[in-house]
Amino acid sequence: MKLSAVACPNCGGDLVEKNGVYICSYCGSELREKTLSDQEALLAALGEVKQEMLSNARRMLYDAVHAEDVSSEKVIAGAREVKKYISDDFMANFYAAACEEDVRSVNHFLERADVAKQDKFFLSSVCDFMLRSLEKRNVGALKDFIDRAHRSGIFTSGEYTKYTSRIEEEAEKLDKGVYDADLPRDVFIAYSSKDMAEVNELTDFLEGEGFSCFVALRNLRHGKGAAENYQRLLETAMRSCKSVVFISTGNSRDRSCDALGVELPYFRDHLPEIYRVEYRPASDNGKTTMGAKYLLEKFFENLEYARTPEDVLKRLLDHEYGFDKTTQAPAQSPKVTQAPVLAQKSQPQPQPKSISKIESDYDCFLCVKISDGNGGVTQDSIDAEYIYDLLQSEGYKPFYAERDLLNAVGADYDTFIQHALLTSRCMVVVCSNEEYLQSWLKNEYMQFLQRINDGQMDKDSIAIAYCGMPIEHFPGWNGRVQGIDLSHSDADQRIVNFVESNCALNRLKR
Repeated sequence: MKLSAVACPNCGGDLVEKNGVYICSYCGSELREKTLSDQEALLAALGEVKQEMLSNARRMLYDAVHAEDVSSEKVIAGAREVKKYISDDFMANFYAAACEEDVRSVNHFLERADVAKQDKFFLSSVCDFMLRSLEKRNVGALKDFIDRAHRSGIFTSGEYTKYTSRIEEEAEKLDKGVYDADLPRDVFIAYSSKDMAEVNELTDFLEGEGFSCFVALRNLRHGKGAAENYQRLLETAMRSCKSVVFISTGNSRDRSCDALGVELPYFRDHLPEIYRVEYRPASDNGKTTMGAKYLLEKFFENLEYARTPEDVLKRLLDHEYGFDKTTQAPAQSPKVTQAPVLAQKSQPQPQPKSISKIESDYDCFLCVKISDGNGGVTQDSIDAEYIYDLLQSEGYKPFYAERDLLNAVGADYDTFIQHALLTSRCMVVVCSNEEYLQSWLKNEYMQFLQRINDGQMDKDSIAIAYCGMPIEHFPGWNGRVQGIDLSHSDADQRIVNFVESNCALNRLKR
């Protein structure tokens, strides 16, 4: 059956139904019923003459795109003709953006395209056209476009693999070093994959100014077999860069983001002298969780701060040791004069304490598991560090063994712990893993619970601070325990309010 009422939305050709699928006799598009329904509604609003003109415009655009020698001027002209009748036409807008001289135009289109609403044929046409003349700066945006099409269920796993493999092949032809983690680069970009628009904007700008950038989504292979080497290659790339720019947004300032949880800690622990810039784009919502604040403040002890790509460029150019292409990375740490932006309050430096300097009393005992069992520390201990500094800055006297018992050992250590447990007016158990409740910290909170059971302390003098999922069962305690979710933006105030409700008199005396 020939469907004459509706022309092909890709090229304006006639549609023929075969086994329930409508196929264009001119370009071969295979269209869904939903696509045809939308097209019928559109054409119903147009007169017969305009329908014919629209079909001609589509044919003009299609022929320009599929010519042996594609002319950008003819493609743009064809797209404009289609947009006279349908201003938001998906393919016309794509082809117009793809043929602009500024590569950021097509990246902008790819990043914002609602792929879930488009026909597979259109998405495939976008990929095929991009791969005909792929540019290095488009690799990341196109990969993200294909990922979203796959996650939306439009591209099958086979189609996803086909396109990602083609991207890697074309990228290697463009630049032999695009997947070389050892290749020296000027800037490592740390970011959230949810902020690809900001990533591409900054990367395009810096590379246009001559600064080579490493972007994991673009410069590391993805797909089958890549995961096992991903972390090793990522660390290699970090060591090969002269500076790091952290694109700081609500997405990247989240502990689940690799930029915050993996990349910045690696720089802090292994490359402390690397030059650091925090870039907060205009789209940043300013939200930062408590644990993220602590990690960022520790990482950005020395930093430069920027609000625009131009600011980032200026920081890099003004950097004392520069980016001389004929030299290696800076041999020593740069001098940084600007104060940390993320450090909201000055961080008190812990001093060694001797047995003769036991505090008279404490406001809050911080109970936490320190070691993760693999030679590192738990995320809970990092959160406890932040809570300790927060309470001190608010005028309270918290107790945290890692900060208050730097040189205490043996009997001294036990004496301090017992004294802090007996004098603290409240306790915050920092724990996001229920298994930790069976470790050493169980001994501490069970002693505090005994004081509550004996009537020495109020039942509301203990709280558990966690991130994400609350602890369902608190050993030794009948009933509910006050919980504070550290991933919420009001966590700081809730902790302060909890301590204040138990220690107002203590602070008043001081």
